[in-house]
Amino acid sequence: MEALEHTGGQIGKAAKLVNVSRTTLWEKMQRLGIEVSSN
Repeated sequence: MEALEHTGGQIGKAAKLVNVSRTTLWEKMQRLGIEVSSN
């Protein structure tokens, strides 16, 4: 959550910060019910 907040919800950049692939982060977000707004 901190990485997503730090990157303004940009999944790709947040994934780089936590050293996982964008797909892995997206899948974990889906599993946990985490959504980011597109605005």
